[in-house]
Amino acid sequence: MSLRSRTTFASLIALLALPGALVAQGREVYKLPIPAAIGAETGRAQPGVTAASPIGFGPKSGDFFAGFGYQNSTRFGGGNDGSVSVGAGLGDPSKFGFEFVAVSASTVRSGFFDRMLGAAKVHRTLANGVGVAAGMEGVSLTGESSGDPSLYVVATKVQEIGTGANFNSVTWNAGLGTKRFAPASDAEQQGGVGLFASAAIKANATTSLIADYTGQDLNLGLSFAPFRDLPVTISPAIVDVLGRSKDVNGNTSGARMTLGIGFSYSGRKAAAAGAAAGEPGTARVLPPPDDDSDGVPNTVDACPNTAPGTPVDSRGCPLPPPDDDNDGVPNAVDTCPNTPRGTAVDSRGCPLPPPDDDKDGVPNASDVCPNTPAGTKVDSRGCPLPPPDADGDGVPDSADTCANTPSGTAVDVKGCPAIFSGAKSLVLKGVTFASGASTLLPASRPALDEVAKTLADNPSVKVEVGGHTDRTGSEPVNQRISLARANAVRAYLISKGVAADRITAKGYGSSKPIAPNNTPAGRAANRRVELSPVQ
Repeated sequence: MSLRSRTTFASLIALLALPGALVAQGREVYKLPIPAAIGAETGRAQPGVTAASPIGFGPKSGDFFAGFGYQNSTRFGGGNDGSVSVGAGLGDPSKFGFEFVAVSASTVRSGFFDRMLGAAKVHRTLANGVGVAAGMEGVSLTGESSGDPSLYVVATKVQEIGTGANFNSVTWNAGLGTKRFAPASDAEQQGGVGLFASAAIKANATTSLIADYTGQDLNLGLSFAPFRDLPVTISPAIVDVLGRSKDVNGNTSGARMTLGIGFSYSGRKAAAAGAAAGEPGTARVLPPPDDDSDGVPNTVDACPNTAPGTPVDSRGCPLPPPDDDNDGVPNAVDTCPNTPRGTAVDSRGCPLPPPDDDKDGVPNASDVCPNTPAGTKVDSRGCPLPPPDADGDGVPDSADTCANTPSGTAVDVKGCPAIFSGAKSLVLKGVTFASGASTLLPASRPALDEVAKTLADNPSVKVEVGGHTDRTGSEPVNQRISLARANAVRAYLISKGVAADRITAKGYGSSKPIAPNNTPAGRAANRRVELSPVQ
């Protein structure tokens, strides 16, 4: 082949890939069960996702497509030109599918089918909107050609970015290829190995915006599917935007306009809803594969093999179990349904107790005494309870040497009766005698025992035990009884270890009343035994 022929072929091969890719896009997404992830609503033609690079998705058995490509100029100003493509699919893409394409690289200028090129790829559709493929293109079928075929591997991922009608998905595409996919290194514009990549954002139901780096230069384009019920895709583009390629004379390529128009058809149809088996029916789309029957096609099912009957979200993953009060505990195990919104709950769905940092049983919000030591008993305000004081003398039981001190008795720091604390004498409360006699009753012993302990703790104190009566009876009798009772108390204290020389006894009869004698209460108060200090 002449140098001119090789250059013409090199210039055309990039162009031919463009309509082939555009035709493939029109075919791949129109009324076919592949790949729903690209955004093919059932029964709706869809825009393409690349301007010239191959993608990882492909057709199945029964799918056919055709297309026309046009450019206003070849890469280095050779005038306008065009191409015609036809192709078909074979196999099941969910396992392995095959695509075969034949392209007429010559049209009106040099005659249709003067130079024919072929392309083929094997592809597979995976879960989560991913497709992978490996293929060969630029295989000479007829006519003169010295260019070598290009090999490639490619992966395509459809990513959902929204749920609205506009700008709801991006299709990412990347691969490695030889020859036309590598930076140009000679007059045939075919390099060694290069990286190609593209991204297409679906602007709306009928339009995609495409940026496609072919490995040699950048293409920017649009793709339209303007007719709802007509399987046609229209894809204009500006190619060689960067002008990186050079011919043998060092001339760089310039940006050019291209146009691709594709038509697709699926031979696999099903009867329309309502048509009886074997009767003519309106052709409709076969549903995309959905192995776990959750209503989400395999191509976008992020959670394959979901158990039958499980409610799922748009990604095919199980919905969280119902939780009517939104407390994070499913209804099935929520012991306290209808918890007010925002309430902190435990694993049973019941409200957690209010915070109580010092664990005293009184919530922080009403704890007047925060940070109470652990184990301390507190009142309703969260403050420590006073220590137990069974006899109410003001000395805690733990430090009360004289428990059960009669109520009202003045005591010292040990809880024992205070000896003349702030007074000239001390009435011995709780000391009682048999009626009309000097015999101490047993009930008197606790009070006298405490007096004995107090005297033992104060060895320097000497006391007088004074007996007193009311005015009932004669004074001689009262004098005798009061002295006898004073001696009875003195004798008891001595028996408890108090030295005899520290205690004297004296009877005062009714001569020193402390209350009126005309009432029973007054007379009871006057019948008493007192301790008085002796200097």
